Amino acid sequence: MPCPCRRRCAGWNRRADAARRGRRSARGGVRGVRGWRAAPAPRRPATIRRTALAARHARDPALALARGRGPPKDGSVRPMEVHLRPHGRGRRAVRPRRRPVGASEPRRRSRSRRRPRPDARPAARLEHPHRGWPSDSTLLRSRDRSERAGELSALAEGRPGTLCGTEHGGGMAMNVGIVGAGTMGGRMAAKWVETGFQVVGRDIAPAAEQRLRDLGAKVAGTPAEVAAECDLVVLSLPMPADVASVVAGADGLLATAKAGTVIVDMSTVDPMSTQRMAALAAAKAVGYLDAPVLGRPQGCGNWTLPVGGDEAALEKARPVLERVAKRVQLVGPSGSGNIVKLLNNLMFGAINAVTAEVMALCAKVGMEPAVMFNLIADSGAATVSNLFRELGPKMLRRDYSPLFAIDLLYKDNMLALDMARAYKAPLPLSVSTQTLNEMARAAGLGTEDTSALVKVYEGIYGVSVSEQASS
Repeated sequence: MPCPCRRRCAGWNRRADAARRGRRSARGGVRGVRGWRAAPAPRRPATIRRTALAARHARDPALALARGRGPPKDGSVRPMEVHLRPHGRGRRAVRPRRRPVGASEPRRRSRSRRRPRPDARPAARLEHPHRGWPSDSTLLRSRDRSERAGELSALAEGRPGTLCGTEHGGGMAMNVGIVGAGTMGGRMAAKWVETGFQVVGRDIAPAAEQRLRDLGAKVAGTPAEVAAECDLVVLSLPMPADVASVVAGADGLLATAKAGTVIVDMSTVDPMSTQRMAALAAAKAVGYLDAPVLGRPQGCGNWTLPVGGDEAALEKARPVLERVAKRVQLVGPSGSGNIVKLLNNLMFGAINAVTAEVMALCAKVGMEPAVMFNLIADSGAATVSNLFRELGPKMLRRDYSPLFAIDLLYKDNMLALDMARAYKAPLPLSVSTQTLNEMARAAGLGTEDTSALVKVYEGIYGVSVSEQASS
């Protein structure tokens, strides 16, 4: 806007207008109303920028998709060649209009200077040589995922299908082997039978084998017979020595396992022994996974399985493992699942010990343990854990039927302490917890539930923890 006093301020107005327009100065910068600043880089004409952007889209499909230049959402096919034509002093990119699938080529006015539009590719294969749209292999992977989801739902509903290369439901069902049908293995076998798998089991305890027969599972005489009939074998055994005998013994799984068989060890063992078994299995082209259980026996179906081993082997076993676990996650190479499990059980031992200690101390100071437990369990305090809520009622009812025996907790914590010693990592708190487990075993409580650890404190304090405490 011109100054009202033009005769006096004409020069000033010219300088101000030049500054507002960003005119360059001899200094190489631009003088604005607030002083000097660096001159902006010159911009290319708009037609050249559009042409360059179209060329970048042709070279980089990801950029085209990010800018909304990908395949049409309505299913139409749009050839993506960049047509350039003269337009004034520059050239601009012209994108052909969308044409619905199956529509005929539109009529064109006869002009010698207009070229016919190139034919579009078939709609069934949304791929363009320059744009990198989904290729046949991508569509095939999508189809495989949808078929896999359909097979899982078919398996759940008992309909015919194929899974892991074996028919389910209407035809021959996939054979799943289980060695060790105790507290955990028996629940897994029941789930698999319930969901349509053919289960072949083996256990050294006659009562466990009878439970398998009652479920409708087949009982084999040796682990080798299990491997001969199954492409997937699950282990649920107490000790590392038991796993080594079942896998690599004279009548072990590797004696008859076919190439491509997958062994899944769901036992709680140390990572070093798992790596040794995995090496023996790999020599015979047999997959080997460690997938110990995070969860209580009654939570079968909602467990979490940290898996160590090869991803390809896990994908073969996943449909079976997902029948007993809500979450199945690969956490690393062979032995990684065992590491997670041992660390988890160190925390279990600490919570178990402190729960026994506070319940006994509550009775010692003259307060009813039931009052204290109910108040804390329902308080929402940060100290409350699910394990505390589970152990407290067992101690108050004096119900020590084993869900997880003290002997097994002692074994798991010893494996964790040995692993820590191998890495020169002291664990003073876990050592103290293990001392309490040793005292319980010395008192003859090894076969009872871990909640029976409270008896050790009862003997020291001279009290009894129950619904009505007595000192």
